[in-house]
Amino acid sequence: MELQNFIDGRNRAAARRIIEQEMRAKWYKLSQDEACAIRGSDDLVRQLQTHYGIGKKYAQWEVENFLKGRSF
Repeated sequence: MELQNFIDGRNRAAARRIIEQEMRAKWYKLSQDEACAIRGSDDLVRQLQTHYGIGKKYAQWEVENFLKGRSF
């Protein structure tokens, strides 16, 4: 493995952990395991609908605003 790939992988992993922490801070009903298992915005939308009983459009809006400027 090249050093740059290793560094990029570590940076992505660190960024992912930060995003997971921010998700849990914003949506406290998400468990750590659930936050770690989310693999994209659609997964997060479904989790918000389940945990908060909100509609799909509102959940999508919440996720879009949360993810602005982030890589997920």
